[in-house]
Amino acid sequence: IMSEISKKKDYITFKGAACIRQALQFSILSGKPVKISEIRSEDLDPGVNEYEMNLLKLIEKVTNGSIIDINVSGTQIRFTPGVITNNNGDEVFYTNEEMQTQDRCLTYYLEFLLPVVLFGKASFYGEFTGITNDNIDMSADTFRNCLLPMLKHFGVEGATMEIKKRGLFPKGGGHISITVPYIRELNSLSLTDEGKVKKIRGTAYCCMRNNEVNTRVFTSARGILNDYIPDVYIYTDNYKKDKC
Repeated sequence: IMSEISKKKDYITFKGAACIRQALQFSILSGKPVKISEIRSEDLDPGVNEYEMNLLKLIEKVTNGSIIDINVSGTQIRFTPGVITNNNGDEVFYTNEEMQTQDRCLTYYLEFLLPVVLFGKASFYGEFTGITNDNIDMSADTFRNCLLPMLKHFGVEGATMEIKKRGLFPKGGGHISITVPYIRELNSLSLTDEGKVKKIRGTAYCCMRNNEVNTRVFTSARGILNDYIPDVYIYTDNYKKDKC
């Protein structure tokens, strides 16, 4: 669903469910209120989903003074942003099980939070439990190994993430801790030459399976990737019962 943006009654308005995360991010970072309407209005189950409600509750934890108004049918959200406090530097606890949903991976929330907490008034410390890997959202490994290192280009040093337990769809049970330090300002970045791929790194994981299974997976993957580039290294993680 394409989003339509127009100014009306001081709200910047969006239409459709596809833009909810982006609209809320824009609102918090710009300080401008938004209205998101026609959220799955034509579906058999109209309105915001459970995981979108979880996202709104998470916003309340990292901001102060945000106003969230959802109509009776759940097909419209009016959001007025508050100040990004990052819970005043105290730890933010979030669990999917608490909200009785396992619909989305934890990275669904972390992708939203990362650009927001960078502008907070304190460092961000988070403990998240739920799904770490599914077939819809970015995996926790990709988030940790690709997105977080990119922050160094903007002058953010010390952002870390640890996968303490791995939780797969649909039962979840994974555990992630993440730290984003407080910074005064971001450095600008000029990226004009995309460069060439010089090396490939990856992670092959399995949960409560024999190590031989994981070895076969990464050996097969490396065999294919070596046809394109010689510098290929795939890490292996075999999670036992107490770690997944």
